[in-house]
Amino acid sequence: MTHAFDDDALTRLVGRDAVRERRIYALFMDTGGQSLTSMRAALDGADLAALGVAAHRLKSAALLVGAPALGALAAQIEAAANEGSGRTIAPMLCAVEAEAARALDWVRARLQALAEG
Repeated sequence: MTHAFDDDALTRLVGRDAVRERRIYALFMDTGGQSLTSMRAALDGADLAALGVAAHRLKSAALLVGAPALGALAAQIEAAANEGSGRTIAPMLCAVEAEAARALDWVRARLQALAEG
């Protein structure tokens, strides 16, 4: 799996507006972790509907900020949850958590670059 990030994904959506980009990246930093926590709790509670919703939220946010590998992994979990394939999700969630850590590091670096102008 590639861990490439799309540096221009957000810019294509909002233009070269550093204030908006910083706001969206910061929101991803907050909500990305919350989505992961929700996904883990839903898996532990065997709540596939909640897991699918949280995975969808993470997928959308990841694609918005330019983390396609994370978006693709979250989409796989969303599909598995919607299909009722709970047994296959645990190893996928571990992969999502690892990729999310990389994505959060990348977003942190993007925020730093925007702050430095």
